[in-house]
Amino acid sequence: MMFESFTERTVRAIVLAQEEAVRLGMDRVGTEMLVMGVVAEGSELLQPLGVDLVRARTELERLMGHGKGGATSANDVPFTTASRKALEDTVDCARSLGSRAVDTSHVLLAVLQQEGGNGATLLMRLCNSKSPKVLKSELL
Repeated sequence: MMFESFTERTVRAIVLAQEEAVRLGMDRVGTEMLVMGVVAEGSELLQPLGVDLVRARTELERLMGHGKGGATSANDVPFTTASRKALEDTVDCARSLGSRAVDTSHVLLAVLQQEGGNGATLLMRLCNSKSPKVLKSELL
């Protein structure tokens, strides 16, 4: 995957997503972990919506539970097909908003495009939103 257009914060969020997957004993980085990575990185977009890391971890564990372990290093945890697609879509999200750089907001918007996915579900729960469209407008 090509990350040259990703900001440092976005790359850090992706690394944190991998670390969250290991923390929960998951064997893959899904879209829900991408959301967690953005939260852990300290997204200014989510803080005004009442999202913090402690609450996000609690909600993530409710949604996904704990895995059986496996990977001991964040580098050993592969991305799911859905999370790879979301990361690819971030570039399109950035372009459609007139940005050359992919920021964490673009990650969240790409995750929201996968309605019904674990990442979109987690993000909507964290933001107390019933509609991806409404949440998208709040994130822009």
